[in-house]
This record gives sequence, C-alpha cells and structure tokens, in this order.
Amino acid sequence: MSHRLIALALLAAACGTSPVGPGDTLTGNWSTAEASLAATSTGVVWSQRCLRAHFSRITLGENGDFTAESDTLTQVGNIRPTPGAKLTIQGRFVGRDLRLEYSILTGDGPPHEPAVTELTLSAGRLNDPLVCNY
Repeated sequence: MSHRLIALALLAAACGTSPVGPGDTLTGNWSTAEASLAATSTGVVWSQRCLRAHFSRITLGENGDFTAESDTLTQVGNIRPTPGAKLTIQGRFVGRDLRLEYSILTGDGPPHEPAVTELTLSAGRLNDPLVCNY
C-alpha cells in the first residue's frame, strides 16, 4: 500500500499537479497557445488574451472533475468591461491534460445562454506571454 502512495506522489510531481483524487485541491499549471490556468492551494488564475479571471481554490469532485465561477473577471483592450461579469469553468482530466469548458456570464442585461468554448490544456506553463492586441 505504501509503495502505491509513493508511486502516486511521484506521478503527481511529474505531472506538475498534486491532486490525485476526489476532495483534493487543484494545483499545477496547464496551457495552450491561447490560454493558461495556474492553480495553487489558495487560488486559481485563468489567463487568455485580453481576459484574466481569479478564482478561489478549486476542490476536485467525486470523479476528479470540477466547476467554478470566478471571483473577478478583468477584460482589457477595447472590450468594455461589464460590471458583475464572471467566468465559469468546468474541467476534467484526460490523462495529464485538462479539458475545460468556459463561458462568460454577463452581470447586466437580459438573461441569455452564454457561448461555451472548449479547450484542452496540456500540463506545464505557457512560454510566451498572452498579449492583448486591441
């Protein structure tokens, strides 16, 4: 049994993530050319061109998946920030990759179905900064 726990710990360290099961806090870094997610034991930062969202810490669900709504959402460039806007994310692991669905919920105006975008992020940090060209 102890050999199995050691193997799981080594696997988690190699993947850049510490969660190994339900109830664990999401920690690590995942990215694509379009976006990145950096998670620590205290919070999560989602970065995308012209968009940044901060989340409280995220705890993995029963199946190792999660759903979260941002505490703050900052839009830059010539995009008009919407007071009360939030970013929602739903994620699950596929091997070392993190499959995410995300959408922006606006804070004002009539309710509507937000557009949902899907991305698969690979374990690791983004080497090039995400630049807003607006």
